[in-house]
Amino acid sequence: MVTAGDLMRLEQANPSYLVGLIERQTTVTGLAEVAARLPSVVALAAAQDATAADVARVFTATADALTRRLIAIAQESLGPAPAAFCWVALGSQGRFEAGLGSDQDNALILETDPTAQAASWFEALATFVVDGLERCGFPRCPGDMMATQPRWRQSVAAWERCFAHWITTPEPDALLHAQTFLDLRAVDGDRALAEQVHAHAVALVPGSPRFQAHLAKQAQRFEPPLGFFRDFVVETAGDHRHALDLKAGGLTPIVQVARLASLATGSSAVSTGERLRNAAGTSSLSHEDAASLADAFEFIGYVRLQHQVRQIAAGHDADNYIDPTSLSPFERRHLKEAFAIIRAAQKALAYRYRTDVT
Repeated sequence: MVTAGDLMRLEQANPSYLVGLIERQTTVTGLAEVAARLPSVVALAAAQDATAADVARVFTATADALTRRLIAIAQESLGPAPAAFCWVALGSQGRFEAGLGSDQDNALILETDPTAQAASWFEALATFVVDGLERCGFPRCPGDMMATQPRWRQSVAAWERCFAHWITTPEPDALLHAQTFLDLRAVDGDRALAEQVHAHAVALVPGSPRFQAHLAKQAQRFEPPLGFFRDFVVETAGDHRHALDLKAGGLTPIVQVARLASLATGSSAVSTGERLRNAAGTSSLSHEDAASLADAFEFIGYVRLQHQVRQIAAGHDADNYIDPTSLSPFERRHLKEAFAIIRAAQKALAYRYRTDVT
């Protein structure tokens, strides 16, 4: 028999209910308490056999809602913004692909170069929001790509100069920054600022073959953990011995292939799925290869999601490492096929961009 309590628990694990609850909070403590329910929402969605893409969008929508509410709470004490701004998400959140264990990647785009007083206001805003997100369960970015860094709080003109430098001078640091910031998406504030910066950056890529070649080389750095005889190659040392890294060996190379294929066509899409759809049938990617990569991305993401839900249920932190012996024969077979698809896409990039000589 279904009780009123059962119905209440289901309602409270509903993503829409969670976002509505976030919008009613007036303190960081309240937001952190609501955010603590997010793993339960993810577990419920996984139990209902939602796709990995759908769950990622739910998670991302919640992260966006938390960010917007933190900005609103900050402004209640700091006062109105001294100038127009846009808070942007980067990385997985920017791509609508955030999930359990995702850290923060964010920045601020300002309408104009700030005065000293305005710069102080935006610094206080960034500190409050980043600290608040950390309390809500989103760790700080290990690479410090967050709005708390002064270099990631810039005017539109300054951001456009950054992208021009990164794309025309693709050095190691420039490539890292370009890849992360090319996934930027407006979360709160004046969205036109983010759209202007992103459109400027995207427009530079099709005419920059050297930058594309470097992106192609980066897309081959993370090799799928598949041996010559199609057996799994597991970690041999450390805390994750005998495990596969589903992110580094599976999801990340697909993200990078999709980013390059889409940007080469001039597309402004940010999610991996949309990028693959936009690039399908172009000189960057055939319809068949795009569909295969999309299927591989969803399957690997689904396997990781189920693994992370089991970890959370057992009281552990979610990670990307899975012991292949814990998978069913069906899952192992299809995981190998997904890794083989990635390897084929990487070989195609090597041939097209001649990365062996760049």
